Amino acid sequence: MPTIVGVTLRNAASRVLVDIGTSELSAEDVVLVETERGQELGRVLEAPREAGKGERSDSGVRFDHKATPEDLERAAELHGKEREAMAVYRRLVAKHKLEMKPTDVEYLFDGLRAVTTCHRGNCHRG
Repeated sequence: MPTIVGVTLRNAASRVLVDIGTSELSAEDVVLVETERGQELGRVLEAPREAGKGERSDSGVRFDHKATPEDLERAAELHGKEREAMAVYRRLVAKHKLEMKPTDVEYLFDGLRAVTTCHRGNCHRG
């Protein structure tokens, strides 16, 4: 049976189950996982345990490694960029008179992609 943990991701509606292989983790550890969106930081919610019958890790989420001090420093840098990007996001929404209220900008861990969210169901106008 695989060893799994529940991980919370910043903009996920619920926890995801991740197979951690033989890695040593504890509740509250910060980890890097690969998701369909790219590499993301997550927080371990519970101690590792053996998967129960019929239980398996979420597809599309793969454990990479426990966050290092350098990873946490990188995350802090990205958080600073997010604050700057939020100002630009709000300015563009106002300039184009869009009916939305920007609520968040999240840079994925590679720093190459920013994901935005807003208050309304139609945030992503094509």
